[in-house]
Amino acid sequence: MPDTNTSRDIVVRFYEAALNEKNPDKARAFLGDKYIQHNPHVPDGIEGFLRFIRFRREKFPKRPQ
Repeated sequence: MPDTNTSRDIVVRFYEAALNEKNPDKARAFLGDKYIQHNPHVPDGIEGFLRFIRFRREKFPKRPQ
């Protein structure tokens, strides 16, 4: 059985890199070869997700407090 603390920590670090820092290079390290997106406005695949991160960085340049 996976260690839930480790799994949770990985997810938190991914979200921190992708959504808060809006850092596509750092977020990419957490993605496998196949990425299924559950947001209907973002295409499946790593490149679609990375474009979404770049869009968020341009649209919302300040990190939320």
